Amino acid sequence: MKNQKFLIISILVAAVLIAGSIFYHAYVVKNTNPSTTENSIDAAKQITPKDIVLGSDKAPVTIVEYSSFTCPNCANFANDTFPILKKDYIDTGKVKFVLRVFPPELAKAAMCYSDKDKFFSFTDYIFKNAADVFSGIENVKTEEEFIVLEKKAAEKIATALKFDTSVLENCYNDENFNTLMTKWEIDFSSVNKENTVPTFVVNNEVIIGNQPYDTFKLAIDKALSK
Repeated sequence: MKNQKFLIISILVAAVLIAGSIFYHAYVVKNTNPSTTENSIDAAKQITPKDIVLGSDKAPVTIVEYSSFTCPNCANFANDTFPILKKDYIDTGKVKFVLRVFPPELAKAAMCYSDKDKFFSFTDYIFKNAADVFSGIENVKTEEEFIVLEKKAAEKIATALKFDTSVLENCYNDENFNTLMTKWEIDFSSVNKENTVPTFVVNNEVIIGNQPYDTFKLAIDKALSK
């Protein structure tokens, strides 16, 4: 997988201006055509005790999403498709869902609030307010400056949600979180060597791109029938 420095550089050069809002891709998207493939990856076996699982532990279908806070298609999935999937499959005990998201400092900030409701409130806030969260990114020139922007954004988000901001710095420096971020990157590379976000693993089927709800429904129902 591309190293973190390359990911940050790609953020700086992949600006997309949409209706006055500024978004940056954390990964170079080489394949813009959504697709699905079967493989030997088992989503359930990728999950670690530190991953935050939404839904019943006994759910027969596992979905792991690899996403980026700076990706417009990821935000579209989070804001439009995910709520329907949650209502139809997660809340009904059929699917358990894990979100693995980049870039690392914001991901560690989200993971800092390990209560699942707080974690998803934090991530939802970013996806709904990406332009505001990443305001000023057009002036960022180095990886170090981007990390500073991430941390300022995290504090702003936590404050807006009335979360304790004093815990954030410890989470940035927590080696357990650093190890977890590394595992996410390795697992992501094993699932999708193109490093395209969003990417989903539905049991052992990989779905690439922000596809329509019916694509996810088909994959989930297929997995439920096995």
